[in-house]
Amino acid sequence: MATQKKSKASKFLTVPTRPIPVDRDRSVAGLLEKMEGAGFGAKQLAEAHRIWLDMLDDNATIYLCGSGNLIP
Repeated sequence: MATQKKSKASKFLTVPTRPIPVDRDRSVAGLLEKMEGAGFGAKQLAEAHRIWLDMLDDNATIYLCGSGNLIP
């Protein structure tokens, strides 16, 4: 039983989180880059920021799609 709990925990505890340092960098982009090592939603927000910047750099076309009924 103890080995099963340990294996489940080791799956999630492989990369430690890093606290966001408090400094004079007050730009939103700088804050989002620092959030990449944080936990919970901060990491996903930083990843979305990085993907957005990659899309803008590649001069990609961005589509907004909706699924389901658009007319009630």
